[in-house]
Amino acid sequence: MVGIVSQILNMSLTGSIVILFVMAARLFLKKAPKIYSYVLWSVVLFRLLCPVSLPSPVSVLELFQPRVAESEGVSYFSYVPVEDLMVSTGAALPAVQAEPVSVQELQQTADTGPNAMEVLSGIWLAGIFAMVLYSGLVYIRLYRSLMGAIQWRGNVWLADRIPSAFVLGVFRPRIYLPSDLPMVERRYIMAHERHHIRRGDHIIKLLAYGALCIHWFNPLVWAGFLLAGKDMEMSCDEAVIKKLGDHIRADYCQTLLRLATHQRIISGTPLAFGEGDTKGRVKNMAKWRRPKVWLSVLCIAACIFILAVCALNPEKTSGGEVVTGNFHVNLPEGFRSETEENTLTFYKGRKLAGGVYQLQSPDFPLQTGEPNSAEEWNAWQWVEALEVPENVPEERLMMSVEYVPYGTLFAVYGNDGAAETIHYFRTGDTVVYDLWFDVRVVTEEEMEIILDNARTEKPALPGGYPFQLNTLPEGYFYGVDDEGNTVITDGSMIVGGIIPYTIPEGVYDANDRHFLWLEDVGIPDFEDETLYYAGGISAINYGWNARFDSLPMDKEPTVSRDHTFYVVENIVYDIWFDFMQMDHDTSRALRDTMGFVHPYAQEVEQEMQARKEAQVFDSYPFLLNEPPEGYLFKATQSGAVKITDTNNVIVGAVVFFDIPEGALDEYDPYFDWLWDVGIPDLENDALAWSGSGSLYGDWEIHLESDVPPGIEKTVDRYHTFFVGETVVYDVWLDMFQINNTDRKAILSALTGWDGEEQNYMETEPSPLPENAVLYTDSFESDDGTVTININTAMVPEALEVETGISLENCLTAMELEFRATNVDDYGLDTTAYGHVGARCEVNVTQIRAGTYLISETQSIPTIEVWGTRKYIFTNGDELGEEMGELELLCISARDQKILRVFGRKD
Repeated sequence: MVGIVSQILNMSLTGSIVILFVMAARLFLKKAPKIYSYVLWSVVLFRLLCPVSLPSPVSVLELFQPRVAESEGVSYFSYVPVEDLMVSTGAALPAVQAEPVSVQELQQTADTGPNAMEVLSGIWLAGIFAMVLYSGLVYIRLYRSLMGAIQWRGNVWLADRIPSAFVLGVFRPRIYLPSDLPMVERRYIMAHERHHIRRGDHIIKLLAYGALCIHWFNPLVWAGFLLAGKDMEMSCDEAVIKKLGDHIRADYCQTLLRLATHQRIISGTPLAFGEGDTKGRVKNMAKWRRPKVWLSVLCIAACIFILAVCALNPEKTSGGEVVTGNFHVNLPEGFRSETEENTLTFYKGRKLAGGVYQLQSPDFPLQTGEPNSAEEWNAWQWVEALEVPENVPEERLMMSVEYVPYGTLFAVYGNDGAAETIHYFRTGDTVVYDLWFDVRVVTEEEMEIILDNARTEKPALPGGYPFQLNTLPEGYFYGVDDEGNTVITDGSMIVGGIIPYTIPEGVYDANDRHFLWLEDVGIPDFEDETLYYAGGISAINYGWNARFDSLPMDKEPTVSRDHTFYVVENIVYDIWFDFMQMDHDTSRALRDTMGFVHPYAQEVEQEMQARKEAQVFDSYPFLLNEPPEGYLFKATQSGAVKITDTNNVIVGAVVFFDIPEGALDEYDPYFDWLWDVGIPDLENDALAWSGSGSLYGDWEIHLESDVPPGIEKTVDRYHTFFVGETVVYDVWLDMFQINNTDRKAILSALTGWDGEEQNYMETEPSPLPENAVLYTDSFESDDGTVTININTAMVPEALEVETGISLENCLTAMELEFRATNVDDYGLDTTAYGHVGARCEVNVTQIRAGTYLISETQSIPTIEVWGTRKYIFTNGDELGEEMGELELLCISARDQKILRVFGRKD
């Protein structure tokens, strides 16, 4: 309803302007037949009932500089935007709070009082209801007076209780005459009323009364309604005299005087013969003369012109996008444009404000080196060679040559030191676009708006991107390919480039930390099934990086490309480099030349500064350094720390739990006491877990959904624990939101450790007995994909005495198990990822005694084999050295059966 009232206000304001113009035109047509004045009121009716019109170069409304919007060929005004009237009459907006406000709270706040537009809407509807009600009551009274009416001839009826003749009805209108009306007068009145019907005046008056009901609050609409009624009746009187002859003039006026109702029917009742200004109608009849031909032609031409300039809207001057060639300019409000071949001109009001010239590129390249070096600086000659249409003598060219974000360079033209026009040149392939402004007409703010939105269909060099393209390293150059995309060459071949892709609607997901939505954008490398890629947050200005390589991985690559993606609004910019043509250092140097400022960068910087000032992390027993790029540490009121990405998605947290008295067992190498602390994930029986020493903390546990293969997991979290005297600190990270590289970077930032040195809790080693020996062995698996190295201190006598285990039998069982394994038994499915020829190196570091619980009261002695594993690929890469030590085997001391195994699949 608020939007409807706003539209009605706009229509009423437009109608008021047209009413005033028609009133002025009536004075010009005062001595002309009234039919011309009557015709002019049709444009008022159109304006009051129709919210849209067609644009035109000439319109009376242009004098008032309305805000015009266009859509699908029609235009409409917006004098009164909805938001300008949305002023609260009693409600106060909630203050900014640290904690989020619920939807219910906002609704309760919003419901504390109506706003101004809602009050106006209610008053407007009440006025319409009153107008319609009054009209209805008048019609009821009129129908009662027509009871007993009889048909005389055709559509003419006679009634006893009516004082005057009138027309009633819409689709089948009837003429009602008083029964006592003399026969001679009936002829005049029927001619008058039938002319009304032929012109459709009975329908026009009904529409006019409808417009009056809608715009009842506007006094100019009331005045227009009354004046239009007078012109209607007078023009009809003139038509009757013209048809029946001048000799009836006296009798016609006498009939008009006798049947005058002496009241103005403004309630929507029928057309009455004696309605309105009887005195004025009689005077008009007395002075009416048949118009001459030349006067009629002049009046018709004037009416056509007035109707056109009042019915049509001015052309849109509120800006909008205009195009010349491949160059797009978005003009602000108050500007209009004209386009000719190779030229765009825009005006501010009626003043020439600037434009765009399409100029042929000079036949020599532009050099923008040091201004003091003549051989590297030819911008002056280059601008002169462009032959700008308003080129002026050299003494009036005040040119400042520099790289600007809006184009290649700019030049200022002036006289006697005063700037007159300023030109921004943007280079294309064979065309130079000259965007120029008259600085005496355009303000700096307006110029900045236009410059910020100026673009070519394909970004030109070196401007047009939301990031700078600075000078490339020596030997590399920018260029443009056949599709208009930017490429980087080494002089002989393309080694990289920049391609903008429009993101399809509904594809981009700001919370997708793995940028999986990129696969639906149409980027060729993502659609190539012969390529394998790995990606992650780029260290360069918050972009996302992906490396594409050809499969299989064990063969010499035929494709190796690096992509960095930056998202700006609905465009993703793909900066790519071919690693087959350059080394990593060169690609990094090339990428560093692109000064991309991500929208999140300022927010991240402010968050970092706030975190430094707050100093909320001093209470933790470990360091909290700057978070890795792309992540934030945020303190909460409970003392915990949220770990989020720059999209404010929580990827982990630092929480703490009180250690129950007696729970902590400093000599428990498996940290089993953690299950008694009350950590939710450890109490969840639906999760499978594996634990090991941590390179960053005291212990690490990986928990994930315990589901059969093929069923999607819903939980995948790492917990790293730091043990204090009475509190254990739990750093958990969600592996659905981050990758393992980022997990290590976050832990490194939290602790200050780089992960090269293990820091898990270790018990004081017992001194080795004199008969302790160093056991060493080495062998391969049966298929040759696993190498097992054993290098550990053993105490055979102690183990045999305490457990009754035959070490020889256990070592034999251990070796048989290890020989039966293959590379895929140690956590990485190498075949699925194309790692043909990959090997695994297992290093056994401990062989120690243990127990295996059969029930709560029964256990059996065991030997536990601990160690590390590492993968070695054919291209020389290695993976796994930082994974830490873990239990590889658990062997029963009774029968040498394998009880637990980290490797071999069933």
